[in-house]
Amino acid sequence: MNTRVTCITVGLGLTALLRVSDARAMTLVRDGVPQAVLIVEADAVQSMQAAEALQTYLEKMSGAKLPLVVEGGALPADAPAGRVHVGHTAAAKGQAVPSGFDPSVRDDTFEEEGYVLRTLDENTLLVAGNNDGLYRGTIFAAYALLEKLGCRFYFPGAWGEVIPEKRTLEVAALDILSRPDFAIRDIPLSGWIRTTGEEKKLYAEWGHKIGFSTSRHYPRSSDGSLGALFPHKEFFGEHPDFYAMNQAGERRAGAMLCLSNTNMIEMLIARLRRGFAGEEKVGGIDEVWPGSGGMGFSPPDGTPYCYCPDCKQASQNFNYPRYENRPDRPMMSEQYFAFVKRLAEAFPDKWIATGAYSLREIPPQGVGLPDNVSIWHAPITCDVLHPNDSNQWRRRQFVSILRQWRAQTPHVFIYDYNPGFLTGMFVPERDTENMAVNARLYRDIGIKGMRREGRKAFMQTWISYYVTAKLLWDADTDVEAIKQDFYPTFFGPAAGPHVRAWWDACAERLVQSPLAAHEDWVVSHLYNQAFADRIHAHVEKALAAETTPAQRERVRAFALIAENLESFAAMHAAFRALDWKAAAAAAGRMEAIKTELHAIYPFFMEPERPGRVRVFFAEGYKQRAETRLAQTDGTTGELVAELPLEMRFRRDPFNQGVIEQWYGEEVAVDAWETRNTYDLLEQQEEPLDDEGHFYTGYVWYRGTIDVPAAFEGREINLLLEGLINEGWVWINGQYVGHRPWARWWSHSAHPAEFAVRRLLRPGQRNTLAIRVLNDPDEVGGLYRRGFFYAPLTATEK
Repeated sequence: MNTRVTCITVGLGLTALLRVSDARAMTLVRDGVPQAVLIVEADAVQSMQAAEALQTYLEKMSGAKLPLVVEGGALPADAPAGRVHVGHTAAAKGQAVPSGFDPSVRDDTFEEEGYVLRTLDENTLLVAGNNDGLYRGTIFAAYALLEKLGCRFYFPGAWGEVIPEKRTLEVAALDILSRPDFAIRDIPLSGWIRTTGEEKKLYAEWGHKIGFSTSRHYPRSSDGSLGALFPHKEFFGEHPDFYAMNQAGERRAGAMLCLSNTNMIEMLIARLRRGFAGEEKVGGIDEVWPGSGGMGFSPPDGTPYCYCPDCKQASQNFNYPRYENRPDRPMMSEQYFAFVKRLAEAFPDKWIATGAYSLREIPPQGVGLPDNVSIWHAPITCDVLHPNDSNQWRRRQFVSILRQWRAQTPHVFIYDYNPGFLTGMFVPERDTENMAVNARLYRDIGIKGMRREGRKAFMQTWISYYVTAKLLWDADTDVEAIKQDFYPTFFGPAAGPHVRAWWDACAERLVQSPLAAHEDWVVSHLYNQAFADRIHAHVEKALAAETTPAQRERVRAFALIAENLESFAAMHAAFRALDWKAAAAAAGRMEAIKTELHAIYPFFMEPERPGRVRVFFAEGYKQRAETRLAQTDGTTGELVAELPLEMRFRRDPFNQGVIEQWYGEEVAVDAWETRNTYDLLEQQEEPLDDEGHFYTGYVWYRGTIDVPAAFEGREINLLLEGLINEGWVWINGQYVGHRPWARWWSHSAHPAEFAVRRLLRPGQRNTLAIRVLNDPDEVGGLYRRGFFYAPLTATEK
């Protein structure tokens, strides 16, 4: 949030009222010759870093190296007349430069941050900010000044910068007091994608350039830290009842505690009192800043749950929409946050930090939290295709949940994910466009900010990290103006509009879908070959445009990013046609593109380590295609018959199909609809309402299969590539088997395979019926088709 003021201090303590329009521009460099000296606050590391950044980039721009002098030191004999005061020098006195840092428990904790850029007279410029505690105000002020001079820091490192060359540098009269709209502004890189130590350093430096606040504010409360309150190696032997019980009724040593155990809670409070007094070392205690701190904890990642009778009894069984919970593990918000409240009330002057995530994402009913509780809200199942002003139900519920958390405590920040597609094909997202809407709403709700889980995957996230930094400092930032600046500046005025047109088309394609998604395989029907072909003209025009050598390399990188999307579309088209050779080739091309992009700019992507295969990355898709090819081309098996791409389809909202024998051979299906077996139901159906709710429940697929007579007596398997969430199969009216319930996430057990020789009739037409349960609030149905194949015996191989 930028605020202009009119009170300008001249000299030491002499205050004059001066309109900004009356002040004159200050010349820093004229014709390659310095016209000013950098005067740096003494004994101030951050101010020196800010001054050195100014000196470095001003020299890159103009070729002139401004003298740098610590305040109180001797000026060069030929020092120019201009003075740029960096930090809290004597010139900063009386200028209302933000300062101070008080991390104690208050509603407005961490809101002292800010900086000043102020022209004091035609020869004096003040560049200063709050450097106290975790703040980097003067560094932010220095880079804000450089941006006003035309420097751009779109991506980490020199490759992502644009530094204009100007022999003369003038600073227009400035009178800026700038304070951020959010205290927490960060996108740390997670371990999903390997990042080297040097890259982490470059990324941290870039964060300072664009305004990220990379320090911790509240006590650390990472996944699994709940177990640190009672380390199981120390306590399990004597207190096994302190730990969660599994479904078999066994107490297991681990990071999940039994939150209904009152003895555990009382012992914990006693231990914490000793810990805060320095009498005992207790895990979870985190004195973040001298004289202030508290404790942080969260259960393990996933859906940890205690099945003891008391914990199950404590569940209020609200049966919320699915937010990562499983059918056998209800939401535990009331129980968990009653535990949090008990600790917060015991230590009202300490921060108690924890996460609202997984089984505890929903705000609790009947449990009010004290103001010393800090909540990070992680909406892992939230839709990433639409902004918060959408009518899409998951976005609306996310906003409602966030408002409820903010009503509980002023210390709420979002821990979401960027990339929002949690899986690894690295296709374009629309976070930039969504954040342009979302940031203002977050400011209006009054949260402390965002700490987003990031990855070194800029081929996918594009400029959204840069835009996020700008919006979290000033939620009213004009994102359209950023785009208008970025594309011609980075790619050249001829190529830039075509690069932008391609990215904008992708963003528009996603937002027009009624589907909620946070995994890339769910948008394969949007990023299909027809769409990729339609926007390819933008790539050709960008490649043909006149550019500088630096811009040419950037356009080449963009063309590879576009080819990655085209390969994604080609891969899915090949899988749809059961053309596994073509699917493997397309996935292999995506694998190679990552290597080529990494060679241009390593922050685009890191190739997988040799031998590592993750099922939801290109390497995993390639491996699956090669396996399927071998199962059907005579290497390890032979293709018997393909699952029809189109099958008869019927909903079963009242669960009557089994009783009425919809699997029978003589069932009339003329009135049944049809669905394809490659796309999820949500990818091919219209929602039930304008909020994006789709049908959930039981559905049936029926089709016929011709099995060649040559396979008489052979072992034959039916392999269904995807079935969400649970399925049952019949052949020729006879029951085959059951695929148990599994979550819809990409790394879950989606395929199902059945031995069917005894039920098939080779040389004849066979009927196939598949019943699928699509759980509430999840995507579902058959997808990725399937096939019948005859495995080869060891002798046949």
